[in-house]
Amino acid sequence: MAALGGVRYLVLGDMGEVGSQGPAFHHEIGKYAAQCGIEHFITIGSLTQESHKAYLSNRPTGDARHFDDMDSLNTELVQNLCKFDDRNLYILVKGSRFMRMERVAQALVKGVNSCS
Repeated sequence: MAALGGVRYLVLGDMGEVGSQGPAFHHEIGKYAAQCGIEHFITIGSLTQESHKAYLSNRPTGDARHFDDMDSLNTELVQNLCKFDDRNLYILVKGSRFMRMERVAQALVKGVNSCS
């Protein structure tokens, strides 16, 4: 994803089954996303708060937002994406199964198709 041109979004939910290493793994992902130049870093879940902090520590001017609920994330994400008139828009949605990240993908398809 880092090698792609255009606008890049990473939407990240908590990783499960990581045990006591959870905070460290989530920190590492946020740091890596920042170092790779991901412009928009969106997180949801309790553990991804660590990812959010790490991203901002390594890319203070980056667009990083953390959400506590899926509806707020989906609403804001679709509103922001509708502002782009760019075919080079890339969105990676990733999280453990228990986070039900498919809801983000479904909201994107429904919402972006209704952009005017």
